[in-house]
Amino acid sequence: MFYRTAFLILTIIFLTVQIGTAQDISFSASVDKTQVTVNEQIVLTIQFSGNVQNIPLPKLPTLNNFNIYSSGRTQSFSFVNGQVSNTATFNYVLVPTATGQFTIDPAEITIDGKTYKTNPITITVTQGASTPPSTQPALKPSTPSKTQTTAASGEDLYLETSVDKKRAYINEQITLSLKFYQAVNLLRSPDYTPPVLTGFWVEDLPPQKQYYEVRNQRRFAVTEIKTALFPTSAGKKTIGPATLKCLVENYGALFNKDPFKIIDPALLMRQPQEKILTSKPVEVEILPLPEKDTPANFKGAVGRFSLNTSLDKKQTEVNQPLTLKISLSGVGNIKSLNEPVLPQLADFRIYNSGSSEKISKNNYLVQGSKNFEEILIPKAAGKFKLPPVEFSYFDLSSRSYKTLKSKPQEIAVLPGAGYAASLPSTLNELDGGVKDINYLKTKVKKLGKEETLLYRKPWFIALQLLPLLALGFSWRYKNHLDKLQTDVVYLRNRRASKLAKKRLETASRLLSEDNGKEFYSEIAKAILGYLGDRLNLPSASLTKEDLNRELGFKKFDNNQINQVLELLDTCDFARFAPASYEKSEMESFYQKAVSTLVGLEENWSGN
Repeated sequence: MFYRTAFLILTIIFLTVQIGTAQDISFSASVDKTQVTVNEQIVLTIQFSGNVQNIPLPKLPTLNNFNIYSSGRTQSFSFVNGQVSNTATFNYVLVPTATGQFTIDPAEITIDGKTYKTNPITITVTQGASTPPSTQPALKPSTPSKTQTTAASGEDLYLETSVDKKRAYINEQITLSLKFYQAVNLLRSPDYTPPVLTGFWVEDLPPQKQYYEVRNQRRFAVTEIKTALFPTSAGKKTIGPATLKCLVENYGALFNKDPFKIIDPALLMRQPQEKILTSKPVEVEILPLPEKDTPANFKGAVGRFSLNTSLDKKQTEVNQPLTLKISLSGVGNIKSLNEPVLPQLADFRIYNSGSSEKISKNNYLVQGSKNFEEILIPKAAGKFKLPPVEFSYFDLSSRSYKTLKSKPQEIAVLPGAGYAASLPSTLNELDGGVKDINYLKTKVKKLGKEETLLYRKPWFIALQLLPLLALGFSWRYKNHLDKLQTDVVYLRNRRASKLAKKRLETASRLLSEDNGKEFYSEIAKAILGYLGDRLNLPSASLTKEDLNRELGFKKFDNNQINQVLELLDTCDFARFAPASYEKSEMESFYQKAVSTLVGLEENWSGN
């Protein structure tokens, strides 16, 4: 009876824990409006929250009747009563291209092998007042990027592109416009191949515009798409040609046939004809940022910004966290903004809590805000003054560097209950300076013989086993040497961690020399070299898709895989970023790389 009752209680506890764990994760979707007209914007918000360190991008459903544009990702972190919770919000702008009632199917996200789905959403789309007729299929760019052609008089279809400026600074927005002019019906949506945009950070600029325009005494339906380009390096850049394949009606084929076959019913049908439109490349000149008077903390921000800092509370206790929020807002490449360097805080432990972005593109200008959160945990009681946080950027209107400073913050830290832990809990823990008390001994040695026979002593027994252990070690070492000579897979596995350690030592030296570009390159070599040896694949040809697939086969969890891919993404971006390398960021990145490689090695050793 007792065992049955105990088993029942344990089962209930187990199910309660499982239910509680399942409730820790929330995944939902919502829209700002459910009734819109064609070409009116809808904001789709997908939110995930739970105790997950690295939250991947959700998998969106197929949206055939909408153009979709990413509008940024917001991520926040909370630390309450020792429990960690992450919340990520993904924003998308949807622009309907047809009328009717449509259902946005559930989005999906996979965490630790389990798939979560959002709720479906129904949208009603009605006809707008001045939308071009539905016979004009919408141009659907798979990647936001466009180009240039000029129209010959009398052409039915042509492309035309332009940029708002031919000269710009590194990381200054260049707005690229693509216009597709159409005077005949299309039999299907055009097939669009965007131009190559090497050397630019690309941001789409919704919504896609459709309107009519008269040219050469002909009325054209025009589809216009704009894209924001942020150059990443100086020099002359070429925006490559774009290609558009169109299938149009060709009634001319009817009159090129034998007059006696004009009554053939097959000829009375529309005759399709494929037309390929190719734009001309566009050249722009990118100017380097001035080297004179460059602030020491400048990290490549270009535009117009403001800085604000705030604390969630002004008073706390020792070892109790408080949150410092740093907000950068303005006009410019919001996603590329780096966190301002924090002042030295010797009396606090500092933990990064992530960042969030809120981006708008009003009037086709990229703008918004980026928030950074730091968890501060005081180590001592007292009153502290948090020095100003500084942020430098290149101001385009004055063509000079500006440095922003936040207001200093005051923090009062109380001793708190934790200080009692350092006091003695029993009499035996008192300082030995008290001379008048002789303590009672609570532990007394057992009575017995002081001497033990030699052959019963543990060290003597262990000594007898040494020859056998030496023989086993010699056999294993010889087997190890033989495999190094004959087994390539074994050799690469054995050397993986050693070579990675050497490369990390080289990266540490480059870090001390402030050689940012080579530092990030060496970190990438350490990661790819280690994984190439462990997977027995050539590291030079490893792609992120290969790593995602192979590490998945090896049963690594998604968090570790995402950490590896994020490290490699950071290394790739750092080698092309138009900014100086901040040593504190490099040190933090180095520790993250070491931690990730140690975690990989531990998992590999355990498999």
